[in-house]
Order: sequence, then C-alpha cells, then structure tokens
Amino acid sequence: MQIEKILLSKLIPDPLQPRQEFDPFQMERLEESIKSLGILTPLSLEKMKDGKFLIVDGERRYRASKKLGLKEVPAYILEPLSVQERLIKRFHLQEQHSGWSAYDKANAIMTLQKETKMSDKELANILGLAERTVKNYISLLELSKRTVNTIIEKKLPFEFLRDIAYIIKPISRVNTIRRLE
Repeated sequence: MQIEKILLSKLIPDPLQPRQEFDPFQMERLEESIKSLGILTPLSLEKMKDGKFLIVDGERRYRASKKLGLKEVPAYILEPLSVQERLIKRFHLQEQHSGWSAYDKANAIMTLQKETKMSDKELANILGLAERTVKNYISLLELSKRTVNTIIEKKLPFEFLRDIAYIIKPISRVNTIRRLE
C-alpha cells in the first residue's frame, strides 16, 4: 500500500467513530510531536464518491493537524468498506490504541449491533470477545448521563463500571415497577 499526501480539507470525520473523548493533555502532546516530527503514522482513509475521504483511522492526528493549520497529511487509501466492515475494522484499530474508554467501547459495540442486527453472540465472535463481555459493555449504556460523565472524567476501569451497572439494573427495575403500580 502506498502513502499519499491528501489535503486536510478533503477529510471527513466518520460520525460512527466510536471514540469521541480525547484526553486534552494527550492531544497537546500529539500536537507537539506533530509540530516537531510531523505525522509519523499515516492516516487510513476511504475514498468517497464525491472526492472526499472518510477517516477510518487517525481522528486524533486529523484533529491535531487541523489545529496546527496543516494543509495536507500522509495517508493510506483503503478499498471501499461496508458499514459493517468499517465498524469492525475501527473497533480492532481502537483496541490497539491507548485512551479507548470503556464507555466508547460500549458505544462502538452498540453501534455495530444496531447497524448489523447481530446478536450478542455473533458480535462476540466477530470482535474476539466473550459473549458475557459484550453484554457487560452494553449494560454500561443503561447508566445515567451523570454516571457516564463521571466515567469519562475519572477514567474509571471497566470492571468497576460493570459492577455498578449490575447493582443499578435491579434498582432501576424496582423503581420502574413502583411507578407502574
């Protein structure tokens, strides 16, 4: 695969990008690195029909480059992917990066499930996770917005979040039953 220089103005962040939270300190470090050494790892892009490029891997590098005012970035151009292929590829790419929060991972799993209509078991097989782990991640999405914000701010570990979700789930069921009575 050949590296090409692509105009930053032609890049489009994917709205289905599972990772939405980026540590400001880590972003500053990345900007400093790009400022002094340039982009060391090319972005992975998918060419769109309108001549634009969808970012498959490199959202942080894209944001840092944009903030630094760069005009172009090095990139690999990928063959067109289906939504399912793109979501699965992105999930595995994020697994290799640091800073991938449990909540972002839960969102990625849920988005993949909604887009593909796969069962928890099918998702587990395709993502290389235990079915129970898939269910645990999905259960995180039932937490309140306040809890989710705390998760993101404090970078709480998945095991802790899973336990909270298990404790809260029966309590919320009881409260729902009481409201119905």
